[in-house]
Amino acid sequence: MQYRPSPVKKNIPEWYRKADRFAKNQDGTYNLKSIIKNGEESFHKQETWKSCPALLDIFISGYYFFTPCDIEVKKNKITIEKYPPVVFKFDEKWNTSMKFEEWSEDSFGFPICGGRGEQDGLPHPEGYYPYGYYWIPNWFTQVPENYTILFTHPINIENLPFKTMSGFIDSTNILISTGRFPFYIKENWEGIIPAGTPFAQIIPMKNEVWNSEIINHSYEDVKELYLKKKNEYSFDGGNLYKKIDWLKKQYD
Repeated sequence: MQYRPSPVKKNIPEWYRKADRFAKNQDGTYNLKSIIKNGEESFHKQETWKSCPALLDIFISGYYFFTPCDIEVKKNKITIEKYPPVVFKFDEKWNTSMKFEEWSEDSFGFPICGGRGEQDGLPHPEGYYPYGYYWIPNWFTQVPENYTILFTHPINIENLPFKTMSGFIDSTNILISTGRFPFYIKENWEGIIPAGTPFAQIIPMKNEVWNSEIINHSYEDVKELYLKKKNEYSFDGGNLYKKIDWLKKQYD
């Protein structure tokens, strides 16, 4: 199985799926809160982080690239300064140096990942080795003209032993190199990164010209806007942001 790229929404983590949208008491009953609207009191379930549309958006937006095979990570026995602190081991068919004309259906022609080395002046994530590595995707991307792609670490997936760095890649041509995605390995971590682990989240976006402007509103303007929004968002037991402002994201 080559673990084809897939919409993020088809790979929502279990911890998110299983979480309850409403807070519970120790006895298992739902925690209720009092809401007074138009002089009348009503009770509604207390919502949790699971009800936040902004967090939901992360798990329904874009696509994942996956590791196509198990990757074993071991500390390097060579401890010379600036040598790779860890080495990788994976299926040999993903580690061939064949030229393109020598490829077959059973050979993929390039490894999964490699080493970039230490890069002076480039900060690395805290808790990770300073030595940089890179992913070599086994799939290419193509987007329409005037679109670009954000490649980043799977957003809000913090239990992985690596951290993929973020970057934009323009990819309007088909079958061109997607590029190499830099990443770092957690210090002192050894183990197996299983096949099918998402290592990058891919979010296409349109290239547009943006101009910023800072507006210094008066106190009266801010107060008026606050009262208007407060009236619009008068809580009735549901998520009014989702009802009023939220735009559904669609990546298939």
